Amino acid sequence: MLSRNGSQTRHWCCSYWRKGYPKSDAIIELKEVASAETRMAMLKAGEAKVMRDVPWPHIDDLKSADNIDMQLEPSTTIYMTLLNHKREPFSNMKARQAAAYAIDVKALTKAITQGYAQPANTTLPDSLGFHDKHHPGIPFDPTKARQLLAESGMEGHEVKILATSDAADQQLALLIQAQWQAIGLKPVIVNVDSGAWWDATGKGEYDASATWWYNETPDPDLAVRWALCGSCGSNSFNTFYSNPKVDELVEQGAKESAPQKRSQIYREIQRITVDEVSQIPLYYAPNAVAYSKRLKGIKLTPSLQWTLEDTTIVK
Repeated sequence: MLSRNGSQTRHWCCSYWRKGYPKSDAIIELKEVASAETRMAMLKAGEAKVMRDVPWPHIDDLKSADNIDMQLEPSTTIYMTLLNHKREPFSNMKARQAAAYAIDVKALTKAITQGYAQPANTTLPDSLGFHDKHHPGIPFDPTKARQLLAESGMEGHEVKILATSDAADQQLALLIQAQWQAIGLKPVIVNVDSGAWWDATGKGEYDASATWWYNETPDPDLAVRWALCGSCGSNSFNTFYSNPKVDELVEQGAKESAPQKRSQIYREIQRITVDEVSQIPLYYAPNAVAYSKRLKGIKLTPSLQWTLEDTTIVK
C-alpha cells in the first residue's frame, strides 16, 4: 500500500478477530513515498499494488495501463477558499461575496482536476447526508463582483493568499489571484510551509487560502462543527466565521432524529453559509486511486478506510 508523505514502512500481521477473515494471508505493507512519479513507477513495475492520491494530470496515463485499474472513488473531500472574517477585507460581507462571484468555479475545477472533480455548490461535501444538491451555488459574475466590491469600500485592498509548496495549492492560489485582481483587489501570494500555514491560519494572520478538508463519517454533524460552527472549538476551520443562528442549527441537527427535519436543518445551514460566504466552495474531489489488477475486493472508502477484509491477490 502506498501513501504520499514521508519515508516510513509499516507492517500489519497476523491474527484477526473475525472468523474467515481476512481473505488473504498476505502481509500488508504500507510504504510512504513522497514523490508521485516514484509511486507511479513502482505501481507500473509491480513493486506496489495500490497508489492513492494520484495527481490529476496522471489519471489518463494510468487508465491506459494494461495492469492497472484506475478508480475515482466517492469521497467526503471538499476544496474551498478560506476567508479570514477577523479583519478587512473579508470581515466585510460584500467583499466576501465579491470574492466569491469573481471565481469561475467550473473553469477552475476543470483546470485543476482535468474535469474529474465536481464543482461545489454548497459549503458541505456532496457525499454527506443531507447535502443540498439543488442549491444553485454562487455563479461566476465578475460584473456583480466588481459592483459588490465597490459597495464594500474594499477596492484596491491588499489580500494575502497563503499557499504551501503543494502543486495544487500553488495552482489554486495563482488562479484565484488572477480572478480577484480582475475585479479590483490586490492579491499577493505568500508561500509558507505547512507548519507556518497552520500557525498563521489558527491565529487569523492571513486573508485567504485555498485548501481542503474531509469528513470522517457520512453524517454532516462533524462537518458543520469543523467548518461552519463558530462556537464549536474550530473557529469554523480558522475562518472565524460566526453566526449564532448557524450554531443553534448545528445543535438542533445533532439532537434531531427525524430525517426530514434534519434535512431541513442542514439545508438551512448550507443556505446561510453560502449566502454569507463563510468559505468559498470550489470543488468536490473524488479519491483518485490506482490498483494493480491482481487485487480483488479492495477499495478506499469515503472516510479513507481500506476494505482489507475482503481483499485477495490473484497469483
